[in-house]
Amino acid sequence: MYIVTGAVLALGWTASVSSYTAPTVVDQLSFGNRGKLSDDGHSIPGWHISGEGHTPQLVSDRIVLTPPYPGNKRGAVWASQPIDHDQWEMEIDFRASGPDRGSGNMQVWYAFDGESRIGMSSIYTIGQFEGLVLVIDQYAGHGGSVRGFLNDGTKSFKDHHHVDSLAFGQCTYSYRNKGHFAKLLVKQTHEVFEVTIDGHPCFKTHKVRLPTGYSIGVTAASAENPDSFEVSKFLVHDHEWAKDPPKNTHNPAQHREEHRDPHKQPPPPPVHDAPSVPASSIKGTEAQFADLHDRISDLQNQLTHIVHDITALKQEQTENHEEVIHRILMDHDMVDDIHHIIHDLEANVKAIKDDVEGKDYKQHLERLHAIVAESHASMMNSMPNTVAGLVTERSRMGFFVFIIIAFQAIFGASYIVYKRRLKNSHQKYL
Repeated sequence: MYIVTGAVLALGWTASVSSYTAPTVVDQLSFGNRGKLSDDGHSIPGWHISGEGHTPQLVSDRIVLTPPYPGNKRGAVWASQPIDHDQWEMEIDFRASGPDRGSGNMQVWYAFDGESRIGMSSIYTIGQFEGLVLVIDQYAGHGGSVRGFLNDGTKSFKDHHHVDSLAFGQCTYSYRNKGHFAKLLVKQTHEVFEVTIDGHPCFKTHKVRLPTGYSIGVTAASAENPDSFEVSKFLVHDHEWAKDPPKNTHNPAQHREEHRDPHKQPPPPPVHDAPSVPASSIKGTEAQFADLHDRISDLQNQLTHIVHDITALKQEQTENHEEVIHRILMDHDMVDDIHHIIHDLEANVKAIKDDVEGKDYKQHLERLHAIVAESHASMMNSMPNTVAGLVTERSRMGFFVFIIIAFQAIFGASYIVYKRRLKNSHQKYL
């Protein structure tokens, strides 16, 4: 017989909490957490800055990746070291400002060998890459959106017929001309991958797990009517459990494994109901306490079963819901594609119809009739001369045939005379 008390449970939870390391900022992968970004005004320690058409401006508290003017510029900032933590959180403070019809996009990358393979590319100009990219732009005309894309290195985004359909998660967020810096949080643990924007959940999934050793960076591109993208902070927090957690019933590693796949977690121990006995038969304090303990243990086991079933059901419903949402988004993108195709087809048919109905072919028919009439008159005028010429040529041809026949007759007669003379001549013998 054993006794489970509140003190023992509290001790177990205390051991579990003590095995977890509080999230800390990784200085080598962060900037903006210590006041000034740069000491010399040209570089950020541990980061590489590059630009196309300009050099990104580095001020005391932020980096301007694309300028307010002129447009068609690119900028990028990449960490020189990869993330070697399995659980992490990225915090990016950014701001976008520009004219009413300004446009551009910003990408947050977590990719293999990102700086050399991606550089200053956007989602529409990058070929094959391996990793994650979060895109912040005005997709689909909603005023702003945050979308997530994954690539295993086999797809070329710039050659894809509809790269927007590859997003695995997205949310609507109006980010332009806010005045303040928006906060984008990207979090990966053993249980979930989650994206939050300005404190509002954007999307999350339990099916994404990114490997370690990938590079982090931010790229931005502006259109001809430009948006200016600024980043004031990029922090990386690590979330790691202690390597040797104490052996107890509330092991955090075991808890993460169970939460990751509730269908594979071991079921609670079977419930054994306490025997029902009359209260009058329980004599003494120790017997009463033992009976009370057994009944509380049974109740605790039953509650454990209920919690286990509810957790599994909740997890299954969450995954089904996310799968349904993903399929709906894919169907929505397909419907958009079909709508665009039908719209283009209608425009082409309308153009052909307007072209056919708008042109008058009477002038062309009259011109064709005149050409045919002119050809007919010319032929009728030249016909008598042609016939007379044929007749003249025919008389000359008859005379020539007559000469040939006469020559053949003379030649035949000469041959006959020669044969007769040869036959009547005397034969000479030796």
